[in-house]
Amino acid sequence: MAFTLITSFIFSVVLGFFSVAAASARGPIIGVFAHPSSHHGEYIAASYVKWVESAGGRVVPIPYNAPKPYLEQLLPQLNGLLFPGGAATVNDRAEWLFQLALKLNDKGVYFPVWATCLGFEWLVQLTTGNVESLNKGLDSTNITLPLNFTKEAPTSRLFSQASPELYSWLKDKPITMNNHKQGITPDRFSQYSSLTNFYTVLATNVDRQGVEFISAFEAKVYPVYAVQFHPEKNSFEYGEYLDGTPYEVIDHSREGIASGQYFANFFINEARKNELRFKDPKVERKALIYNYQTSTVTYPGFVESYIFKHDFKIQYWRVPM
Repeated sequence: MAFTLITSFIFSVVLGFFSVAAASARGPIIGVFAHPSSHHGEYIAASYVKWVESAGGRVVPIPYNAPKPYLEQLLPQLNGLLFPGGAATVNDRAEWLFQLALKLNDKGVYFPVWATCLGFEWLVQLTTGNVESLNKGLDSTNITLPLNFTKEAPTSRLFSQASPELYSWLKDKPITMNNHKQGITPDRFSQYSSLTNFYTVLATNVDRQGVEFISAFEAKVYPVYAVQFHPEKNSFEYGEYLDGTPYEVIDHSREGIASGQYFANFFINEARKNELRFKDPKVERKALIYNYQTSTVTYPGFVESYIFKHDFKIQYWRVPM
């Protein structure tokens, strides 16, 4: 009898272990926020999808104007949120998603948020509550730069896991691709207590005119990370003009590829820290970006993009909880 009880206990422990292991081994699903497209719908540059997938993640596209009830149901079934670069105006859906992500963390769910370029700028605007909080007129389009690390960077969550070699590459080599006219300077950042209380600045850069701008920060309490540069471009954007001239000065060297992969691995590993998942596998399969085709209509700006037009009928958007 005692042997039977012990055996049953061991079996239940082992079964529980494998249930957790299986859940954590599943490819994390990241919601990537789409932007309006001039090509009759919305778009997500495929490089962001490939970047997520390169680290073992999967992607669900989040429409720019999705109904809020849908977002409220969807987000707790994802493992992370990504605000990509682009040229769209921050909207109330982005704010809604950001606040939902923070609330999930407040409830004890480790839910990471990643923001790239325009996404970085959106987080500044959302955190300050002021769309005019950014500096404009930066001369930092189509330029690769090394990072000027702050004293907080080596012990930060974002950079503490980097090997000494990779950290040195990021510091000494121009491998981070910048393509923005807006940003925020350290002086302007320090004027907003909402920013200084919420984020730790990890790196800066200097534009062509010598203006310093912040290029990386992370939230002090929440798993929120933002970079002004484009880690997805190193491996996945190769646009060229007709004469073969590169469309952008992206660094595709071994060092550049390694840096982009590091950030992808970091973010997806952060997303592995929660056990959120879709309640219905059929809904999950329907939501994944695999259901959409890529297009080259945005070339050479993006090698490939997902261009899609969503049906906003509420029965389509309702996600079983």
